[in-house]
Amino acid sequence: MDGLVEAGKVLDVALEQLETPQLEGLRQHFLLWFYLVLDRQGVDCTELLDEGRMRSMAKAGKVRSFLDARVQEDNFKLKAEGREERREERRERERELLQRQAKRRFGAETADRLAACLAEIREHDRMLAVADWLVDCASGAELLDRV
Repeated sequence: MDGLVEAGKVLDVALEQLETPQLEGLRQHFLLWFYLVLDRQGVDCTELLDEGRMRSMAKAGKVRSFLDARVQEDNFKLKAEGREERREERRERERELLQRQAKRRFGAETADRLAACLAEIREHDRMLAVADWLVDCASGAELLDRV
């Protein structure tokens, strides 16, 4: 993402150099190319396709700050996605542990049926309840009824 900050500097210079009416077509092609490069990087810059908006941003010197904001936004999204991935990994480990415990206590059939139920559970508190029920229930059928 640091490359996007540098790309913003390049864009500023290029737009300044391509400002003359004779270079209108070249400027439009350059902006489209620039947009496609950013799009491949996963950066949403559809605003850059609007020639009028791009011109006003360039004249106001806001292209670089626009890209900086996109970089920060994308970094935040990546961090949030990473947190969600870690949560899902943690839930998966909890599911595996609960299934393993159910197999030891009630047998493979109960554990397999429990695994199907656990796949639907997303809340940590609900997983904790299942762990308690593994201890409290007298049979696999009772456990599955509670889950």
